[in-house]
Amino acid sequence: MKANYKNALLITITLFAVWLNDIQAQQYQPLPDSTATWLVQESSSEYTIYHSWYLSDFQNDTIINSNVYTKLFYSLYGANSMEYTGAFRSLTNGKSYFVPSGEQQEVLLQDLTKQKGDTVHNVAVYNLQYLGAFDFIIDSVNYFPCGPYSLKTITLHSIETIPLIYGTSLHWVEKIGNISGGILNQPEMGLNIFSLICQSTLDTTFFNANAGYFPQSLVYYPGKCDEFLSIDKSKADEPFLVYPNPFSSQLNIRSENNYQEIQIEIYDLIGSLLVTEKVHNFSSPYLIRTLPNLKPGIYFLIISNKNKQLWKQIITKM
Repeated sequence: MKANYKNALLITITLFAVWLNDIQAQQYQPLPDSTATWLVQESSSEYTIYHSWYLSDFQNDTIINSNVYTKLFYSLYGANSMEYTGAFRSLTNGKSYFVPSGEQQEVLLQDLTKQKGDTVHNVAVYNLQYLGAFDFIIDSVNYFPCGPYSLKTITLHSIETIPLIYGTSLHWVEKIGNISGGILNQPEMGLNIFSLICQSTLDTTFFNANAGYFPQSLVYYPGKCDEFLSIDKSKADEPFLVYPNPFSSQLNIRSENNYQEIQIEIYDLIGSLLVTEKVHNFSSPYLIRTLPNLKPGIYFLIISNKNKQLWKQIITKM
């Protein structure tokens, strides 16, 4: 009888331990493997250039050493050409791997299972071209809300000398990649700053650095990254003028064109919809009438019809 009791107790403790381990287990959100775009801004005191990493669809998958990878392409804004830059595979255990173009040996892209103080070996480093794989050490680990997700973020720095780069640091974000350069490990560096300004997949925007600074700029809402390229165009080419910006109590929208069936929405930084108006016959200037008492900060204004969607960053005054 005592033996049966001990066995039952042992089984109970074992099941409880398994259940507890399951509760504490991190359910990692892997990087997207199709129809995704990472829009990157490269800037210095002399120039600003936009380029993007993107995936098209599952037809571009490739097999390397018996593993299935998704091809990754590079395109410079304004150019019609695209360049194959390598392939990656993202696992549900928090690890992602990369095979550079022209090579067969994979290197590490991310390892979200690591904790503060851990060393991460053979991390791919990219600076418009593949520089090699190097060792890094984890500085910090955090979690930030992003729509329905709680995304794990890791900050790390190199413990090896990397050619052409000094003081190298990376910032990994679950489901997003590296905030200094998109899906690939583009480090923060010197006077030439690379920064991920938008990442979207399946018509959902997960990141928009134009909204402010990380991590406050983690967002989650419908939309694509291409519209953010309008910041590189003349304001005269924009279909709508939004003013004043920053604003305090009212916001006006002006356009030289006539539109029918316009939808106006305002989101906060975490993707919550705060304002929505449908305008059947748009007349300029249009005053947003349902504007609530928004707290001072940064918001997104979306103006859309069945053919086009325009994104604007708006700021409320103190």
